[in-house]
Amino acid sequence: MTVNTDNKRTRYYNLSLLTLPMALFALILISSCQPQERDQDTMKKGMAIDTMAVLSSIDSLRNNYQNAVNNGNYEELSALVTGDAIMVQPGTSKWDAMREASQGPFPTGTTIKITPVEINVLSNDWVYEMGSATITYTPADSNEPVTLNDTYMVILKRTGDGWKVHREVASAMPLANK
Repeated sequence: MTVNTDNKRTRYYNLSLLTLPMALFALILISSCQPQERDQDTMKKGMAIDTMAVLSSIDSLRNNYQNAVNNGNYEELSALVTGDAIMVQPGTSKWDAMREASQGPFPTGTTIKITPVEINVLSNDWVYEMGSATITYTPADSNEPVTLNDTYMVILKRTGDGWKVHREVASAMPLANK
């Protein structure tokens, strides 16, 4: 029986040609996962968040939102949300009735009271807020006001025009106590 040593050498040679690039790729991958040294002053400047200033701006945004709804100023209301805002209201029959009675986001004469429970400043550009809201309106075919309560979580985004509502999800379920 004859053994072809040229075939073994070719396989060994081909295997060693693959091993070198694979080893270099692994070395680059491992070294890129290592923490990079950074100037501590640069890190502090880049990560500094003036939490009190952000919270003040968020309070102002919330007050402006409430005032816009309470005054029926839907032009002002639209200026307080991002152009690609997504807002999900509760899906109960009472909320459906309110939406059907609306010419805009809310029926004429609607009032809203927003009560934040938790505000978390995530960065200089992102904040989330969780709380509850009470909306009151009077349907056109009634003299009795209807009150709707919700629990909400809203994501706020800092834009070139200041803080704006970017995402909101609301539920008709009451806010659970912590």
